[in-house]
Amino acid sequence: MILAYRRLDEGRPSSLREILRAGYFGLGAICLLEWLAGGRDTAYHYLYMLPVLFAAGAHGRRQVLTFFATISIVIWAPLAYGPVNRQVVSDIGIQLIMLLAVGAAVSVLFIMMRAQRTAIRKARKRAELLARRDQLTGLGNRRAFEEALSAEVARARRTETHLSVIIGDLDRFKEVNDRFGHAAGDRCLRQVAAVLTEILRIEDACFRWGGDEFAVLLANSDRPDAERLAARVRARVAELCVIDGEVEVGITCATAELAASQSASEFIAIADELLLALKGDPNRRPRAPGGPGLRRAVRVAWLTARTPERSRATAVRLMLGRRAIRVRLGLNDTRGAARWHRR
Repeated sequence: MILAYRRLDEGRPSSLREILRAGYFGLGAICLLEWLAGGRDTAYHYLYMLPVLFAAGAHGRRQVLTFFATISIVIWAPLAYGPVNRQVVSDIGIQLIMLLAVGAAVSVLFIMMRAQRTAIRKARKRAELLARRDQLTGLGNRRAFEEALSAEVARARRTETHLSVIIGDLDRFKEVNDRFGHAAGDRCLRQVAAVLTEILRIEDACFRWGGDEFAVLLANSDRPDAERLAARVRARVAELCVIDGEVEVGITCATAELAASQSASEFIAIADELLLALKGDPNRRPRAPGGPGLRRAVRVAWLTARTPERSRATAVRLMLGRRAIRVRLGLNDTRGAARWHRR
């Protein structure tokens, strides 16, 4: 009753230690009631079953054994103040055996139930982990990326810190699959995953975004930090991912930094557009003005320029190989500038 009152009054569940103390208090209370009522002639000794069942169902083996040892002593208390004869000793002994037997059965049952519940909980966690893990590379999958993205964007908003993303797409990966088979392609994906795991910091999160696409969330990192890390990834992948000494697999990386006015989807869309623009020209050279590559670049620049870091900037510098083209946006409400790098 005391525990129930505390739970209702404080609005919190009772701890196992409090429950165990209540069980010992119940033993003492029953023993006192039995003495006040005149000993074994009353029915109060039947109440010993309640704390025994409570302790057997709620506690572990060690606590249950200690509780059983305590009740094995307390139940003989009537012999200290009442008549001692063979019938009384026999009744107490039989009751004690029944209490211990029932308590042991209940304890074993609840131990098995707790073990089963623990196994189910572990299996659920493992299933949830597998559902968010790419089996081939060991990195997080697209589902894990979406969940981590939402969490990181919310954290960046709350703490007013930087958040950047790197999206990479493997070059010549289809050629590897066509010439050397999918087993070689799988080895290549695992090598890239190992490179990302090796280079990234502990607080960074890496994911296999698609078939041959990878995404990295960089907490507390701005765009220049992301570009430096992307350059290291490109160099390391080009160094290690060489298939049979013939095909050098590279990776094209696009970076973006979260702006104050952007949603998570807009944040990723900008990086994805940049990646599409980079992958659009296999030779990574500027197309003729008005071509599809330049039109895509202008569209990406316009999306990126809508961030509010700077006021009334009307030009976006697009670095295409060795040439630089200034695109005049001609928009009065443009409030930012973006810088796009091509290797």
